[in-house]
Amino acid sequence: MKKVFIYTNFSCQACRRLKEFLRRHDVSFDYVDIDRLSGEDRDVQKEKAHRLSGGWDIPVVQVGAEVRVGFDPDWLAEALGLPDAGMGIPVPGEDWVGNPSLAPRREALRVMFDPLARALGYKFTPELQEAEFLLEQVARNETVYGMPFCPCKMVSGSRELDLRIVCPCIPFHRKHFDSMKRCWCGLFVHEDVQEPRMLKQVPEQETGK
Repeated sequence: MKKVFIYTNFSCQACRRLKEFLRRHDVSFDYVDIDRLSGEDRDVQKEKAHRLSGGWDIPVVQVGAEVRVGFDPDWLAEALGLPDAGMGIPVPGEDWVGNPSLAPRREALRVMFDPLARALGYKFTPELQEAEFLLEQVARNETVYGMPFCPCKMVSGSRELDLRIVCPCIPFHRKHFDSMKRCWCGLFVHEDVQEPRMLKQVPEQETGK
């Protein structure tokens, strides 16, 4: 089977689904959780992922010589010769336990984000545990970086670029997100979406936007 390597964030829900998908299909893989590194180690791995993908979204998946951004079960099934796809786990996973110290800020962000998202035609994902997980990761990023950055994008270090990933980042990526009916990390979905687990991450360059 082809060698699989993925660049991920521990705080990224799509990354967690990707790992679970590979494990369920008995696919061996190596990975780097960029947001669990620090200092020079994080910068080096972040730059490697950026060079490989040409952007700042994650996960970045390399199967043999092929590279894909985002969790795409159909692409993985074809690239790896798997019998079927499936969307992976619908929840953060048993290893996630909410951080009580982040709970107050998580709830404050929920109250702040809700009217902003609704004004743009979006809502929090109806997957409640997923929303809790992702909101906590945004709160964590705010603690680490001083800004509530999206957990499924890499912090580039460029102020201009990084302002485009402050949650909710819908206004900066509106056409791309509208084409998917969700934001990149999945915290927000179109108001008419009832089954968010069926919505795929589609790289921006493939949306024609």
